[in-house]
Amino acid sequence: MARPRIPARLFKKADELMPDLILLDVSMRGMNGLETAQLLRQKRPALKILFISQHDPNQLLPRALESGARGCIDKARIATDLLPTLRNLFNN
Repeated sequence: MARPRIPARLFKKADELMPDLILLDVSMRGMNGLETAQLLRQKRPALKILFISQHDPNQLLPRALESGARGCIDKARIATDLLPTLRNLFNN
């Protein structure tokens, strides 16, 4: 089984910028967001990853947490849920 090639520039930018948080979509072109989260967390265990997805967050959450993400937000609710989620993420 062939694995999709994960763009090196994502990891290069993460190493270069050293962000505290990365927002990922589960369904990204050319890569799987869950696998990407696992690889990012292997390189930087303290990195906070939050998924933003059109998929049902209740179904996605267990897989997101397993991949190393700290949570997920439904794209349809991003306007109301993003800031409270970020506050919670950085205050806990």
